[in-house]
Amino acid sequence: MEPQSFAGVPLLWVMATGGCAVDRDAALSVAGRLVWEGGLDEENVRAREAHADLITELAVLADRHLGDHARDARYMSALREMLALEGHLAWVWALDDPTDAFLGADCPRCGVEVTIAVGEHGDYSAIRHWHRGDIDRRPLRPAERAGMSPLGLRLTDIAIRDGRTALSRSLPYMFGQAECPCCGEAFAIAPAFEIRVRARSGPQLPGT
Repeated sequence: MEPQSFAGVPLLWVMATGGCAVDRDAALSVAGRLVWEGGLDEENVRAREAHADLITELAVLADRHLGDHARDARYMSALREMLALEGHLAWVWALDDPTDAFLGADCPRCGVEVTIAVGEHGDYSAIRHWHRGDIDRRPLRPAERAGMSPLGLRLTDIAIRDGRTALSRSLPYMFGQAECPCCGEAFAIAPAFEIRVRARSGPQLPGT
C-alpha cells in the first residue's frame, strides 16, 4: 500500500455521504481496506493522520450502517472495515474468521510465543510445534461481561444485536484469559495479542 493512496480519502468521504447506499458501501469498503492494508507502516500512519478527521467520520458511518449487512455475506468484511477505520487494526486480523481464529501472544512472564485458538476446534492456549501441531493445550477462561474491556463489550453487543451467533460466542474467549503452557502464567489475551501485532509492524489483509 502506497502512502499516496490516502489522497483518495476526501473523494471516498464525498461518495459515502452522498446519500446513495451503493456508493456509501463501496466507499466504506475501499476506505477500510486502505487503512488496514496500510497497517502500521510509519509512512502510511503519517498519511492516514493527514486525513484523520474524514476517516473518523467514515468510521461513524461504518458503525451506523453495519447492521444493514447483518443478514448478508459481507457482514464480517463490513465489521472489519469499521474496526480499521476506528484504528483497531489488530482486530481486523483477529476477526477474519471467528469460527476458526488463531491469535499469537507472547507470555508476559517468560516471553514464549503462545498460540491462542478460538472456534470449532477448541478454545485453548498452546505451544505450536512444527511437526506435532498445538501441544500442551490449556483451556481459555472466557471474560465475564462485567470484566470485559470496552472494545470487547461493544463488539459482543454488536454481534448479539446483529444475530451473529458464532461471533458473539467467540468474543468472550478472545477478550478473556489464557494460561502460558510453559510457565503457567495467566494473562489477558487481548492486550498481549495487540502488543504482538504492533511489534510485528501491524496486520495485513490475509491473502494479500
